[in-house]
Amino acid sequence: MKRRGSALFFLAIALAAPGASRADFLTIPNPDAAYLASTTKLEVTGDQFSTLTSLSDGALTVQFSTAMEILDVPDGWTTWSSPPQSESDTPRVLWTQGPSQVTLNFSSGLSTFGFEAQPDAFGAFGITATFYSGADEVGSITRDVDGNSGALLFAGTVTAGTGPISRVVVSTAAGGFAIAQLRYAIGGTAVPEPSAVLLMATGLIGAGLVRLRRRVRLA
Repeated sequence: MKRRGSALFFLAIALAAPGASRADFLTIPNPDAAYLASTTKLEVTGDQFSTLTSLSDGALTVQFSTAMEILDVPDGWTTWSSPPQSESDTPRVLWTQGPSQVTLNFSSGLSTFGFEAQPDAFGAFGITATFYSGADEVGSITRDVDGNSGALLFAGTVTAGTGPISRVVVSTAAGGFAIAQLRYAIGGTAVPEPSAVLLMATGLIGAGLVRLRRRVRLA
């Protein structure tokens, strides 16, 4: 059922805890500054209430396994969520029009892909995003999402040595759902692993101390 004026409430479904299924697949829980800066947003274009089966910006094309309807928050889709939980509280969303699963196929291999999602029904429901490189699963994220202003981010990045992300399967037991704020990075521009960032910062600090010691000795 379309979210316009919907007031149905459903019992929550308890699914697996959120997280990545492999050590070489890293989840990004919120759309923070690093995630936004390292990815490109795939804008949703077209008239509200129109449908599409693909979305493209010239660099990447996403093909959907089911036709998605374009809706605007709040007049087409009643609620979303607010930063820092989401990128914006009034996005354009793509609604599955009822199906509980959709596959997103990418024209290029990706190092990072993310989107926000919210179930059609009010109440808390589990949504799962499974990331694939060809036929191989590289990671999976499951989060309980509240259909009343509770949209959450489903984003992951593959580390060096892992095949690029070629498709993502999104599913829920709640029935229809909407996705928004699709973001991607092609090739080797993945968000760096937190441990790698820490090592880099430590190295820079160490280099600074060496230069400082040298200056002191020269003085």
